[in-house]
Amino acid sequence: MYYPGSSGWIHKFFNLVENNDIILESYSNPIDIIDLGIETGLIFGIPKKMIFTSIDDTKEWTIQSKLKGLIFETMILIYLNSDKSKSFNKKNFFNSIFDFYFKTKNQGDKKEKIKDLEKKIHQNVSIKNKEFEHLILNRTIENPLLFIDVLLYYNHVNKLPLINKETFSMNVLSVIILTLYSDNVIDQKEKYLYHIYLTAANLNKKNKAEINTKFEKGTSITDISLPFNQNERHFTQYLLCNAIYIISLQLKIRQIDRKLIHHIGDYFSVPSSRIEILYAKTTVFIVKNKNKIPFLLDSKRKIIIKKYNLYFAVLLKRNKRKIVSEINESKELLRLLKKSKTKKLTLKEKEIVKEQLIDILKTIPSIAIFLVPGGSILLPILLKFIPAFLPSSFIDNKTEK
Repeated sequence: MYYPGSSGWIHKFFNLVENNDIILESYSNPIDIIDLGIETGLIFGIPKKMIFTSIDDTKEWTIQSKLKGLIFETMILIYLNSDKSKSFNKKNFFNSIFDFYFKTKNQGDKKEKIKDLEKKIHQNVSIKNKEFEHLILNRTIENPLLFIDVLLYYNHVNKLPLINKETFSMNVLSVIILTLYSDNVIDQKEKYLYHIYLTAANLNKKNKAEINTKFEKGTSITDISLPFNQNERHFTQYLLCNAIYIISLQLKIRQIDRKLIHHIGDYFSVPSSRIEILYAKTTVFIVKNKNKIPFLLDSKRKIIIKKYNLYFAVLLKRNKRKIVSEINESKELLRLLKKSKTKKLTLKEKEIVKEQLIDILKTIPSIAIFLVPGGSILLPILLKFIPAFLPSSFIDNKTEK
C-alpha cells in the first residue's frame, strides 16, 4: 500500500503497479469526467472512492491524502483514455503531467521532478484560510475547486483549446454568487462558504475586487462571459454542478431553486435531460455524504472541531500498527539487554540494540513535543528539517531497493 500523506508516494504507487498490486485498466469507451467527478466526489472536493486503489487500502488515509491520491489517479485515467495505443506508458505520462504543471517535459533529474509534482499536488489540495489564524491549529482546508485542474488537464492531453485557470475560476465564483442570492438573503454560513471558494480561487488583486463587488451587490447570469466554446461540455456542466451543489447544501427542494438551475443550464446550453441527471446525482451525493460535508454544519467552530477530530482519529488509527511495531521492537531490545548481563552479544544483536535505542530516543521526544503547548505545530516543522527524528517504523512509502 502507498500513502499520499508521506513523501515518495508517487514512486511507491508505480512500484505497486509494476508488481501488479495496482492494476491500471484502460477504458475502451470515452469517459465522462463530470460523471466520474460526481461518482468519486472529487468534483466537490470530498473524496468518496478511488479509481484504481481499493477502498480497504484507504481506510487509514486522511481526507487530504485521499484527495491527493484521487486527483492523481483521475489524471492517470484521463491519460489512459486519451492514449490511442491503450497501453500505459509511464514515461509519456510523466512527460504529459510535467508539461501540464510545469510547462516542461521530463527534463533534468526525474526524482526531483517527481518530488516537485508531489509538492504541487499537495499545494493544490490544501488551501490556507486566514480566518483560522487565531487558532493553534494547522490553518488549511481542502480545496473545493480542485476539480478545475482535472478539467484543464483533460483539455491538455486531448489537445483542446487551453483555458485560463483564473478566468474560469471567476466564472465558478460568479455562478456561486448567483445561487447564494437565490433567496435574496446571505447568512453567515453562506458568507463563510463564499470565502472558502474565494480563497481557493487564489485570484489576483483586480479580479478579487471585481468578484467581491459582485458578492456585495449580486449578479445575473448574463454577466457571466464564458472563456471557452460552449461545446466543451465538461466546463459548462462543471459550472452547473457547482450551482446545484451550493443550492442543494440547504437540503431543501424549492421550486424557485429548480427554476434557477434550469435557467443556468439553459444559458450554458445544457439539455434539460442532462440538467435533471446532474441535479439527481448531486443531490444523492449530498444526502449520502452529508456527514462529510463541512458546509452543512452550523458554524465555523463546529467545522473546525469536526475536521480536526476526524484528522487526529485517522492519524492515530493509521499509526496504530506502527506504534505496536515500536513496542514489539522494544521487547526485543529488553530481551537482548537481559541477555547481555550473562552472555556476550553477537555483532548482529549489538546492531539491533543500537538501532532500537536510537528509535526509542526518537520516540520519546516526539511524544514529549506533542505535550508542549503548540507542539502539534512544532513537530511537523522539525520533521520537515530532521526527517530522521521519526522512528523507523513510522516511515511510509518504502520500496524495495
